[in-house]
Parts: sequence; structure tokens; C-alpha cells
Amino acid sequence: MKYIGIILTGTSASGKSTIAKNLCAFNSKFQIVQAITTRPKRADDFNYEYISKKEFEERQNRNEYMVKSKYRNEFYAISYIHIQNIIDAGKVPILIITPQSLKEPLQINGVNVEFLSFFLDAPDSILLKRLYDRGDNTINYEDMVDRNNSDRKDQSYALYKIITNVNNDIKEVTDLIAWLWNTQNSGGILPSQILKLLIKYCSLVESESINMDNISTASFDLTLGSSYFQNGQIKELKDNEPNIVIQPGDFIVASSQERVNMPPSIAGRFDLTVSMFCKGLILSNGPQVDPGFKGILFCLLFNTSNEKIELKKGTHYATIEFHKLIEPSRNPYTGKYQEKEKIMEYLPEIAKFSVISQMKNDISSLKKESYWLKYLPLVISLASLATALFKAFS
Repeated sequence: MKYIGIILTGTSASGKSTIAKNLCAFNSKFQIVQAITTRPKRADDFNYEYISKKEFEERQNRNEYMVKSKYRNEFYAISYIHIQNIIDAGKVPILIITPQSLKEPLQINGVNVEFLSFFLDAPDSILLKRLYDRGDNTINYEDMVDRNNSDRKDQSYALYKIITNVNNDIKEVTDLIAWLWNTQNSGGILPSQILKLLIKYCSLVESESINMDNISTASFDLTLGSSYFQNGQIKELKDNEPNIVIQPGDFIVASSQERVNMPPSIAGRFDLTVSMFCKGLILSNGPQVDPGFKGILFCLLFNTSNEKIELKKGTHYATIEFHKLIEPSRNPYTGKYQEKEKIMEYLPEIAKFSVISQMKNDISSLKKESYWLKYLPLVISLASLATALFKAFS
């Protein structure tokens, strides 16, 4: 896929303009597309063309705008000519637009064009502080939250979602966006330095207490969650009972403590650690994690050894690696397991016991029965003798 530029969209005060300026400072090949607006100039404004509402309407009637929107009774737009001039100069246009503007395909001269798009966001408390810091004291917290939640409904139209927490996040976010632009048409396993950024800002992996030390050279260590399925029952590990016991020939369905949020451009593959394999455990389900999937990872673990295996909650039991696709999937995962976080939702038909485990139990029972079979002739003889004696003396 060939992108002609970058789109930065998101909530108000999420850092779109700051990141755009940092990208331009990072590399002169980037250039922000001048926007058109009818609102009055603000102290922190840059790169706007200010026109009247009458002129805005006249240009709109001449079909000059690729993107247009309305906010607080003022109009905003980006014209074809401004984008084309940057492209003709051999540079990469950066568009700063509203989330709603991404709902429809973008076109130049009637032809659909693709942009590498990012939705930027931050916690509402931080967004409000940023608004106050730049002198916008006209909005209250409730109005801002309502507006931001409205914007967040349209974040699925962007390829990547980036959440910042503090202002010094800007450099790392700039580095991440620049890297994704430079590798837009290449794929492969993601290295640790990119994994860290995608986990930190895009929630590629998250949990109640995410541990960045779980990031290896090109993978992430998954840890055992508290919920698991065994012998037809859903069970939970507790502080006083932190271990799962898997008997020889038996299986469990286990969950990870972490959940993943796969963008359409990234797929994953996970498998058991070497130490688990050496104990005799095998993973009995497909390891593929599709682009677009969001949720906890579940796996069927089968004990092939002759000894019971104990697994403790929080144990590093599997490792996942992430693969950047050559181009994003046009049909990312939206199946029945999306956002599912309960084991029962992954078990349409419950197999209560392992066939091999049941077979071992049956063989054990047969062995006990065969012990008595050795004495069956003697028992029959004694019974016959007793019957004959009883008849003789009756």
C-alpha cells in the first residue's frame, strides 16, 4: 500500500499540532498542510488561512475542499491545492483533521488516496489541563468529556491509536510515527524498541500491572492468569491456592493475565516456553493472533508426561511475537471472540475429561479387576464345594 501522507486526528488538546511540528523538525521531508478556518485567530494558532464564512461557502461550491468540518459553529477545511503543492515539492503532507473527516474515503481528482492515520488521545483530566494551559477556559469538564467521547466513537477509522499521558511523551510518539512511516511497505517481527513504544502508547499489550521487563529482544512474555477450565469446571486461582495441578494425560484451558489490542497492521504468534515444553506440556490450539483481535489469550495445555505438572499464577508460560504486515489487513478480525474475556465463551462444547486421562483410569480399573480374576476359579470351586456339602447334610 502506498500512502501519500500522514493524518493526525483525535480529541482536542491531544497533541496533534505539537506532534506534527515535531515530525517536521525530525525530518524536513514532512510538511504540515495549511488548513482553512472561519474562526478568529488564537494565540497558539499556526499554519491556518483565515477566511470569512461567505468565502468558505464560495470555495466549497467550487469543490476546492478534500476535507471539511464544522465545530462550535465555525468551519474548517483542507483544500486539494494545498496538499498537491506539498506532494509536487517532493514532501510528505501531514493533515490535522477531525475524526469525523475520516468516515469517507479521501480523494484527489476523483481517485481514492491512502494516508497513514493516527488517532491521538489522552486521559480527560490531562486534556482539560492542556486546554486551560493554552488559554481555553470557555469549556467545562462535562462538555469536554461528551465531545471527546463523541470523537472516540470514530477512532476505528484510524490505523493506530496513540494515548499520551504527559508532555514529554511527544518525542517518543514522534519517533514511533516516523518509524511506522519509514517502514510502511515492509514487514517482519517487531524488535524490542518498537514493542516498548507500541505497548506504552498503543496498548498493544495491557494488563492491570503491565511489566515492561517482560519485553525480550523481539517478543513479550505472557503470564498465567487466575481463571482456567479443568474437569468440566471453571476455576479461579487464589492467594492461598495459587497453583494449577495438571495430572498426567490431562488438559486445562488457561488464560493469560495480559490482553492484546492488535491493530490491522500487526499479527501475533504465541507458543509455550521451552521450560514448559521440557516438562511435557504441549500447546494444543492454533497460535495465530489475527490483526484486529482484542482480548485475552486462551490456550489448551496438555500434559504428555507421566508426572503431574504444577503451574503457579503469574508464571511465564508462553511467549508472543508480533509481526508487522507488509500492508494492513483490509478485513481485520471482528469475529465472535472479539473482546471476550471469559473461558466459557471460548468453549461451545465442553469436553469434561481428557480421553487419554479417561483411558488411563479405565486401564487402572481393569488392572484392579484382573487381580480378582486370578482367584475366580478357586472362588467358583469353593462355592461348588460349599453347595455340595450343604446338600449332603440337608
